[in-house]
This record gives sequence, structure tokens and C-alpha cells, in this order.
Amino acid sequence: MRDKVLLEGKGIHRSFQTGGERLHVLKGVDIEIFQGEIVCVVGESGVGKSTLLHILGALDRPDQGMVRLNSKEIFTLSDQKLAGFRNESIGFVFQFHHLLPDFSALENVMMPRLIAGESEKVVGMAENLLGELGLSDRKDHRPGELSGGEQQRVAVARALVNQPQVVIADEPSGNLDKKSKDELHQLLLDLNQKKNQTFIIATHNLDLAKMAHRIYALKDGKASLTEL
Repeated sequence: MRDKVLLEGKGIHRSFQTGGERLHVLKGVDIEIFQGEIVCVVGESGVGKSTLLHILGALDRPDQGMVRLNSKEIFTLSDQKLAGFRNESIGFVFQFHHLLPDFSALENVMMPRLIAGESEKVVGMAENLLGELGLSDRKDHRPGELSGGEQQRVAVARALVNQPQVVIADEPSGNLDKKSKDELHQLLLDLNQKKNQTFIIATHNLDLAKMAHRIYALKDGKASLTEL
């Protein structure tokens, strides 16, 4: 039973200045994610899914509201401490993998731990992750030598290398072909089931959303639980 709230947002507001007007994207969003579940956020393009995920992942600060990760109010931290906390506690997978083109798959996976100042056992940990994701024979290849699906699996391995409390994925299969989409969706499900990894995923893909334990629909700046 998933009864521990791992990540929660309360009263999240976010607006942006566009030209001469203020655009209110999030208008008091409440959301909670339990330990060990997959939660999908759905909604039309431009409704604020990425904005919400960026706030939940501490990449952006809300205008109002709070976010707690494992009972810790993250926006009470300074920018410097927040960056360290984010690197240690949250993994990210984006639609465009954002791999470093001049580094190998293995080096890309290692990067978050190297940024954190760690070097001991990093190579072995990264190699193990790539092996679990079926990429052992591709570890020395640079991103340009990998298929789109392989690049995204490297990005997933990179998101997992710090053993994050939660992985936030923004349209992770949005740039993949049908076969690669299906493989990535199955990979995320396997990681959830085998590692009890918590995922928050923004997606337009109904097949992926149907795999979630719960689905939030974002509309008119608010989030509500829904079913497909």
C-alpha cells in the first residue's frame, strides 16, 4: 500500500510577464505523490505541465505556495543549497535528452555524481545502470552514435545514478518513434516495479498515462485527479 506522501505541492501559483500582460499559468495547484508510484500529469499544450514539473523538481520557484519533498520544504533553502539538494534528491528526464555530445554514454551517466564531488565507485555504478538498461555494449559511444531510444535510455540512467527519491520526466517519449516509445514506457514501468522508483511524468501519450497509478489533469491553472 502506498501510504507515504513523498512529494507534495500546496497552493502553487506561477505567472510570467509576456509583453504588456501577466500570464497566470498555475493558479493554486495542489498535488501529492506517494512513495513508489507513477503519477502522470496530462493536459493540452501550453497548460503549464512543464512549469509545474519544473517547480516540483526545484528548477523554478513558485510565486506562491510550497513544495515538500519527504516532509522538507524545499523553497526555504537558498539557491546554492537548493541546487545541491536537487542534484542529490531528484532525477530528470526531458523530451530532448540533453546529453553532452563530446562525452561517452558512460561519462554522461557519471556526470551528476562527479558534479556532486564524488568519484569513488562512480564508474561501476554507472556501468551497472547502463547494463540494467541494456546498454553495456554502447557505453563508450557518444550520443551522436546512438539511436534516439538509446540516447533516452542513457538519460534515464543519468537520472538514476544519484539514487534519487523521485524522477521527474517531461514528455520523455515525445521525440521517439513508436517502437522506442513502447520500449521506454516498459522501462519506466520495470524500474518502478523492480526498484520501487517514484516517477512524475508529464505526457500527451495516453498509453503511457494509462500505466500510471494516478493521473492529474491540469486545466485552467488547477490540477485534479482524473481517469482515462
